[in-house]
Amino acid sequence: MRRPGKTLRQQWPVWWIALSVVLPVLLLVAWPWIQTTQPWGIRLFFDDYDLKVYFHSSRWVVDGGTLYRDVFSEYPCVANLLFAGVRLLSEWVVPLSHPFDRFSWMWMSLAWVLYIQLLRIVRGEKQSLWIWIAPAPIYFALLRYDFYPTLTCFLALLEWKKGRWHAGTLWFSLCIALKGYGLFLMPSLFVYFFVNLGLRQAIKLSTLCLGAFLLSHLAVIAWAGWEGLMMPYQFHMTRSNNGESTYDVLEFALLGLGVSSETRTEFLQVIAQGIVPKIGLIATSLVAAALVPRTFQELVRSMLIGVVGFISTSIFYSPQFVLWIAGVATFSESNLVRVGSAALNWLSFAHFPVTYDLRPHYQKPYKNMVAVVASVRLLLLAVAFRRPRHSKASRGKAN
Repeated sequence: MRRPGKTLRQQWPVWWIALSVVLPVLLLVAWPWIQTTQPWGIRLFFDDYDLKVYFHSSRWVVDGGTLYRDVFSEYPCVANLLFAGVRLLSEWVVPLSHPFDRFSWMWMSLAWVLYIQLLRIVRGEKQSLWIWIAPAPIYFALLRYDFYPTLTCFLALLEWKKGRWHAGTLWFSLCIALKGYGLFLMPSLFVYFFVNLGLRQAIKLSTLCLGAFLLSHLAVIAWAGWEGLMMPYQFHMTRSNNGESTYDVLEFALLGLGVSSETRTEFLQVIAQGIVPKIGLIATSLVAAALVPRTFQELVRSMLIGVVGFISTSIFYSPQFVLWIAGVATFSESNLVRVGSAALNWLSFAHFPVTYDLRPHYQKPYKNMVAVVASVRLLLLAVAFRRPRHSKASRGKAN
């Protein structure tokens, strides 16, 4: 029986706690079923591919050895600290027999609890809530570490919206240290800081944004040397088109127009290799900053252009990148941006895991879905260039 005077709003925490607990319990009870159930060969409930990479990257913390020397990792230092923390927690807490099962359960449970907390924050914005209750962000938040740079970017924007400059900067510093795409948002941020706070504060806050990234690099040099520092970079520099990038979609279009295989190959070699993609990455970042964001909504607009531009000009595309877009699009007051982001999240789940896992038997639907996702992403980029009609200034004093 409810106490007199206790409102429904005051009871909300109980419901959120219950919601946070329900998935970890279900995972524990039905773990073998979740691991092995793949309707029509589709990994609808569980995908161990990336989790195994995180698991093996964290073995130094339990089996010994030096990260980046004895233990290979394609991820930055702060990401590996996250993997190691989950690995240690899983060793002590989870009552499952296999170490990888314990790690996977702990990883998914922690991500779910944080995801529910994110929903608690977003629930006040009903239009933006649709972005996060789509299947793709839930799926990738549970199974990909990209959720963590997305979450820290989201929290940074939340703090900047409230005028809490330093708090937002600390969160964004973690975002950059976790995933390098944040570096390409720095020009827009510097302009925003400069316009609102002046040159001195802009330099100070921008330096703080880079703090965790730079300190983690110095730490890696100290224990693993220059070769250890370069290990993740060398891995990513060898990546090429994976059949899902914007450049690959252009090649699909040429195929549809009847262009010969030799011409298509030459086209990809010119446009998707060497300096062209790098110019695209830098250009979209600078164009976003050139819009001179003065208000918070204009900052959201510039950062969205920076994120979507980075994804669209990169030679390598992964479906979990939709999380990066969602973290920024949540704060947009543009209905078109929010609807576009939500639509992208539904389509991305149809892309992966659905048509991706069906592609050995149904290649055409897979390629069509890759093209649809890329097209919606580019439409979202075009929409982001529209200047916000009603934007409230976010010019709080530096705390």
